[in-house]
Amino acid sequence: MRIDGIFEKDGLEGESLKAYENIIGTRGRIVGPFGVLLHSPQLACLVGDTGAYVRFNSTIPNELGEIAVLTTASTLNCNFEWQAHSELARNAGIAEDVITAIHSNTNLEVLNQDQQLIYTYARELLTQNRVSSDTYSNASKRFSTKELVDLTTTIGYYSMIASVLNAFEV
Repeated sequence: MRIDGIFEKDGLEGESLKAYENIIGTRGRIVGPFGVLLHSPQLACLVGDTGAYVRFNSTIPNELGEIAVLTTASTLNCNFEWQAHSELARNAGIAEDVITAIHSNTNLEVLNQDQQLIYTYARELLTQNRVSSDTYSNASKRFSTKELVDLTTTIGYYSMIASVLNAFEV
């Protein structure tokens, strides 16, 4: 890591302690990006709350959310995010060949229709900074507006997390 992460509450007070406890409350521990983000306590709280929503309260089914996260991690070359979420993806029931296909950006025919749609939506957003009309049309036929907002925000959130992880070499 390029900076010392804050992983323990020893010596924390005020806003820093509040941020630490907020993150512990939703995740149980401080890991990865949150050790960096705690250097900016208010930001750490906001990012933690957003992350708790996209991970635990999103309208996107967990399996498809993990497809979005894996696609983001792979596209942005974020090893920490990839390692953490490939395990969560396995726990969500995603087959190993699907995880491998996303990581290598090959053999994508092993993804089912919903997985392919999420993968394509995320890849387009991350590599072209927009989603094509065809992909958006397909996604809007499959998902509600709220689900599309949650999906897009999930991709954006994990893109931000990947930026923190990659910049600080976590």
